[in-house]
Amino acid sequence: MDACPASIDDLVACHDCDLLQRRHAPAPGERALCPRCGAILARGKRNPVDHTLALTITALILFLLANLYPFMTFSLEGRAQDNRLITGVFSLAQSGYYPLAALIFIASIGVPLLKILALAYVLLPIKLGRTPRGLARVYRALAALYPWGMLEVYMLGVLVAITKLAGMATIVLGTAFYAFIALILVTTAATSAMDPRAVWDRLEPTP
Repeated sequence: MDACPASIDDLVACHDCDLLQRRHAPAPGERALCPRCGAILARGKRNPVDHTLALTITALILFLLANLYPFMTFSLEGRAQDNRLITGVFSLAQSGYYPLAALIFIASIGVPLLKILALAYVLLPIKLGRTPRGLARVYRALAALYPWGMLEVYMLGVLVAITKLAGMATIVLGTAFYAFIALILVTTAATSAMDPRAVWDRLEPTP
């Protein structure tokens, strides 16, 4: 990246040393480095829209599997009970822990679904060469949703609960458990494959 920008719209600041320089899109497989500190400013990704869209569709399928099928079966003294992702939310609400139930629902079901649907809503029209009205606003809102999707934290809590209950009862992990793990991996891969600059170039093409 050049240290002398042509216009303010082309400026980008290094996230390590704050040096302002001209924005440059590296070729696929290449990296753009800060001339002052050597920090990586951008990575060239191959077909970021196609890859992210494919991963997003996969994530939607996994999300449905994780919510429709039993998460685990809890057996104690001859009684077996199937539990789904939403079961914990209902149990907390029935016990009067409404704020906690709402928080878990938002972090483990509501926001992850919104993120997947919003990403698909943005990427699919771009893939088809269209830019419907409001697409840029949806993409900005998507960035605000990321901190609220806590699938990893939810899974950590599940693993802790399984460890504590393993000595008391028989626990059989269901299809939804493995789908949920795959969902975490796929959504992480989608975030990594995403190139925000490539999306904004489609949403706000240079005149």
